[in-house]
Amino acid sequence: MSVLKKSLLIMAGLGIPAFFAGLATFAEGAPPHAGPITGRIVLAGPRPEPRELDPGRDRCCQEALPSDESLLVSDEGGLANVVIWASGPPIATVTGPPNLLEPSVHELTNKGCAFQPRVTLLRAGERLVLTNADPTTHNLNATFRKNPSFNVVLAPQARRELSLDAAEPKPAPVACNIHPFMRAWVLVRDDPYAAVSDASGHFELPAGLPAGQIRLTFWHEGRYLAGVPTPAGVTDRRGRIGLTLPLAEASTPYELGELRIDPRWFAAQ
Repeated sequence: MSVLKKSLLIMAGLGIPAFFAGLATFAEGAPPHAGPITGRIVLAGPRPEPRELDPGRDRCCQEALPSDESLLVSDEGGLANVVIWASGPPIATVTGPPNLLEPSVHELTNKGCAFQPRVTLLRAGERLVLTNADPTTHNLNATFRKNPSFNVVLAPQARRELSLDAAEPKPAPVACNIHPFMRAWVLVRDDPYAAVSDASGHFELPAGLPAGQIRLTFWHEGRYLAGVPTPAGVTDRRGRIGLTLPLAEASTPYELGELRIDPRWFAAQ
């Protein structure tokens, strides 16, 4: 039985006040941490037809034939590139396991007239390396709220390294003004508790969040995923749900299961 189902049964049997009292008692003498949060984002129906991209007059892009990556759905219906992050009063004091706190360098490259990866997650103060693997010039134009925006021109094989020192409230867009069909996103966080759904739609936020109440936000390609049913309720207009995380071993996940999204949500974009 999943941790979520166990928690709901305990709450039903004891009543919500007794449940939280028991949680506080259990926390005494034990690390107040929860296990990883897992789930899968699924498109509940036929995939909308992807947009056709005009590669323009650039020979490199004409040969690369880049595809529309704004809605990547697997054959089994898994939705890629959904960004999920945790927030709430306890998150500000979380330091996280040591292996998650080592600073990293993240690369955002231009390849085949597309940004790779589509979504980059990094923590405040980490380095972002911009590269160009194409035989044509690109630029990377990013607009942030908390960090200085940048507009960098990269010749073939060029490289530029930047530091993003402030956490952002949501993913920031990255565009190429030379090739307007190119798009990517960068999310800067104060903590390591964010994830991007993979090609099969699966995601996992790492273990180490504080047990207790937190909030999860679901976001995709410039929009909050509102109105999505989850075991903890329906996401609000800003893509948020509230969770109560129980104490758990680092290997015991809090399973959200499949979160199914109506394809009409994307057709309305």
